[in-house]
Amino acid sequence: MATIAHRSTSSSATLAMTWGVLLVVAVVPLLVDLSNLDDTYYGLKARTLLGLAAVAALGLVGQHEIRSALLRDAGPVLAFGAAATAATVLSIDPRLALWGSSWRHEGLLVFLAYLVVCVASSELVRRRLRLWAGALLGSGGAMAVYGIAQYFGAELIIRDPLRADWVAAFATTGHPNYFGALMVLVLPFAVAACLVARNRTKTAAAGLMSLVISLAVLCSFSRAAWGGALVAAGLMTVLVSRRLTGSPVRRGAVLLGLALAITVVFGLPGGLLAPRDGSSFLAEVVTVTRIDSNRVADRLYLWTQTARLVIRRPVFGYGPDTFAAVLSQEWDERRRQLWGRTPRIIDKAHNDTLDMLMSFGVVGLLAYWGILAAAFRSAARVIRSGGERVPWAIAGVCGLAGYLVALQFGFSVVSVAPVFWSVLGAMIGLSRPSRGVP
Repeated sequence: MATIAHRSTSSSATLAMTWGVLLVVAVVPLLVDLSNLDDTYYGLKARTLLGLAAVAALGLVGQHEIRSALLRDAGPVLAFGAAATAATVLSIDPRLALWGSSWRHEGLLVFLAYLVVCVASSELVRRRLRLWAGALLGSGGAMAVYGIAQYFGAELIIRDPLRADWVAAFATTGHPNYFGALMVLVLPFAVAACLVARNRTKTAAAGLMSLVISLAVLCSFSRAAWGGALVAAGLMTVLVSRRLTGSPVRRGAVLLGLALAITVVFGLPGGLLAPRDGSSFLAEVVTVTRIDSNRVADRLYLWTQTARLVIRRPVFGYGPDTFAAVLSQEWDERRRQLWGRTPRIIDKAHNDTLDMLMSFGVVGLLAYWGILAAAFRSAARVIRSGGERVPWAIAGVCGLAGYLVALQFGFSVVSVAPVFWSVLGAMIGLSRPSRGVP
């Protein structure tokens, strides 16, 4: 009887962990709060994430074999959690660092939720890789379609005044940069689904999804996302050609050719896919190369100001989500030149590395890099060893690389970060022995 009860408890715990992860990946990015135009895109996501992470955590601790392996397998994750907690306790404003700002909601509790999602995703992928991938692609595909519809003028929800006239796609993320980065992260997994599909119908469906997400990246009009997509595409081309053979390589070549064709059509001034506001795709690309342009100068300004702050508290930083409380919000002449005369709150460095240093210091940044290294090492082991998981490992390497490139010109946000941390965990778990259906 005790054995039966133990199995029943373990089964319930597994179910809680599974559904906690799947709902974080498939549902949280799509949530919007239409009752609050001042906080439509972030607050509801953060609250839901905390609830689902709690469910997933209960599922993790309810499985004896996972409890016994946590200290051994989740070292970098635990190290980052400890560093984030220390940064919060030592913060200039511990309460703000714990809960996060009222408009970002990315305090310590949300970062701990990310870590739970990371560990739970690692365990889920060991058992049900395709189930996790289906949740990822279902959410990503739906968001891509919605973003493209936005780009062409079809809006499904009420916009706040700030976003009322935006042409670039942002779907339910709150900003085109966030949307573009998410699409870059998901795109390689859609390509992987096409490469591993076992019949023509599934191949065509996954291929179509890949092209739709590719178009969504373009529709974001995020130059950071375009750079990330270029890196991801280049890496995927190299890895697929070197590590795979036969039909997957041919499918990949076809997808790459079609994606390039879509990009060319998108870049035609006044063409079918040209933006409604008359801005030029090529002009946006050229802007990146001009160091004197405002869009480049504003990043350099923020990075310089942030570096000066980091030097003052290098070990544990200032605590998560405290940037706006630390950086002077005085609207001086330089800021008027960069962003206009209307004051705005500057609450991020717009560079993931600098934001990590501001929030968690050198200790936290090194722990974070440890998690990234664990994910890339695990995926690399799968790619070298061969087998049916190789395309998924390639997708993880390319998606993470492209996303991280985009994030060096942006920052973590609760609209997208839960998916990123889930992908990190999935890659960490990919090389471990499978416990279920692949």
